[in-house]
Amino acid sequence: MEDSSIFEALQRAGADSVDCDYEDAKQDGWRTIDDLAVLADCGRSTITRLMRLSVADGTWETKKVRLSGGRKAAAYREILNKE
Repeated sequence: MEDSSIFEALQRAGADSVDCDYEDAKQDGWRTIDDLAVLADCGRSTITRLMRLSVADGTWETKKVRLSGGRKAAAYREILNKE
């Protein structure tokens, strides 16, 4: 069984639910903690704390993505049209 077939079977069973592949999400402005840490030139723990606060505040949103290596991660995107 191919890796993608195994992943799809697990996803259907709810064992590893993700919203989409990261490469697809990245085109829509989503970024992982690692990407944001590089962009902000600070540590992962600092960005993680800031993102959790921002999501709770309603200024950023989050979703689960699958990275190219098959690993699951959280991705974040700023909410631009907040009313």
